[in-house]
Amino acid sequence: MKNIRTPKLPVASLIACAGVACALMATPAQALAVDCGAKNVIPDSEVHNHMNYNGWTRADDGEMYWYDYGIRAEYKEVYDPETNAWYWFDADGTLAFDKDVLIPGLLKWVRYDERGHMIYGEDTRVSPIDGEEHTWYFDTFTGEMLKGFQNIPDGEGGTKTVYFEPTVGWMLFGTQVIDGVQFEFDPVTGALQLGMVGDATAEEARILSIAQSKLGCPYKHAGLGPNEFSCDGFTYWVYNEAGYQLWESMADTSYVAQSKWLREHGKLKYSTDELKPGDILFFGPSWDNLRHAGIYLGVNEETGVQEMIHSAGHIVNGVKIGVTIGPLDYDFIGGGSPIH
Repeated sequence: MKNIRTPKLPVASLIACAGVACALMATPAQALAVDCGAKNVIPDSEVHNHMNYNGWTRADDGEMYWYDYGIRAEYKEVYDPETNAWYWFDADGTLAFDKDVLIPGLLKWVRYDERGHMIYGEDTRVSPIDGEEHTWYFDTFTGEMLKGFQNIPDGEGGTKTVYFEPTVGWMLFGTQVIDGVQFEFDPVTGALQLGMVGDATAEEARILSIAQSKLGCPYKHAGLGPNEFSCDGFTYWVYNEAGYQLWESMADTSYVAQSKWLREHGKLKYSTDELKPGDILFFGPSWDNLRHAGIYLGVNEETGVQEMIHSAGHIVNGVKIGVTIGPLDYDFIGGGSPIH
């Protein structure tokens, strides 16, 4: 048998590829054949003797293929019940291994290990892009490579908020400037360091730390957390988590109820110049017609722009944006907090 394929691509191709499989892994050690672990494998040359064959074959050169009703799988994802794993077959029908693949139609990046099995959870290895060891995380249900702010298991029964580089997907550590905002991540675990919020007071920093711990969580209409949020569901969850109740009844925790509580307690401010970190922000044409809420972060030192953290709910490139950081909306109407 000849030596196994060793997938190699130039760095530029690794980053720029779209709609095609591309390797982001370290090149595997040479071996005689790919071994996916399947036991029911027939010689590829004998497929014609098995009408409508479903399953694995191995060619004389050691390559493994999959057939559906006698037709070789090409540029296709396949699930094999015997090995309980998902696989990807390239355009020539060969089994992909040690590769990142952009699944057509679904537009999600997944990774296959040295056996060709789809990877789930944390994966640490050396990247040929920079020759350094990095850590990625793949959704434990879909296998999709996570990017941006994400909440993942911390290995101790809890979760941690981390950030994955949006292009290559590896976890970032230390001091990082993301969308103009500086964040600190643990140099070993990658966990977002809470309470490090510029010149904010201790209580302001606590509120903002709670809010930042949910960066990357998805938007959900009427979502009250802890991991899916509407805009006012997010402001409700943050302050409820901090031990504050800005509403008269749990039956109504909306931005209408929150703004009413702040107004009745003399906590509302009506100018952006008066805002302080942690203030709940309200947006809309009038107090009777509010449309959005967020939490004030402060002024971005690099851009000079006032920013908030919020469950955005708007759509970018077909994706509804969840908890993120951005500038204040144009129709700010007021804001406040029980801590000020």
